[in-house]
Amino acid sequence: MDSNISGVVRERMKVAIRQSQAGEKGVVYMTEYDNLPHHVIAELLHEFAYQNRQKPQKSAEIVFRYTGRQESMPVPLYCLSTAQDRHAEVVPFTEIPLRVGLISMRHLPLDHMVDISWLLNQEIPHNEAYGKKDEYFYKQSLKQLEQFTKKGIRRIHLYQTGYHAAVIGFYRSLIEFLKEQQTRRPTYCVLEVTPYYYDLMQRCYWRGSTWS
Repeated sequence: MDSNISGVVRERMKVAIRQSQAGEKGVVYMTEYDNLPHHVIAELLHEFAYQNRQKPQKSAEIVFRYTGRQESMPVPLYCLSTAQDRHAEVVPFTEIPLRVGLISMRHLPLDHMVDISWLLNQEIPHNEAYGKKDEYFYKQSLKQLEQFTKKGIRRIHLYQTGYHAAVIGFYRSLIEFLKEQQTRRPTYCVLEVTPYYYDLMQRCYWRGSTWS
């Protein structure tokens, strides 16, 4: 992760979180960063989604503002707990993971590496305002998370591409899905999702933080 850009965005997210906790709208302005790396968004959402038992935080939600003052759906934060903090019975995730590309046709060398694509490029609602696209990705992702777990799929390796609306929509759905599962079954881990990010210089994927 680029430490400079991630550090700046982390501070911006902290400001937005404090605004939300104070009852205001917490906004992170995407337009302040040219080509904000998608892995920075994902890793920081992971950082702020989980409670720190030693330093508990009031729950919050932030929105990402795109160009033209369009906004994402609110993303909830500080609403998940780790398996250790829940005293969950951690059954080892030993099965072969399902390898998933976030969007088809976004990075062609990836298509032969994955089992399926989470979203199809041709299904992206191109006529919708950009601020509405993450809502589509959110609804589709939440539906698929529920379907996959019903089929007994417990491990997903997500090969992430850089379409910001898809990234934000997917992680909003993942946070809400895990929150519901933790509420219903606090002592059991139902799903593990590990993102992989493409390194253009090294021409390989590197592993991100695992959600469970």
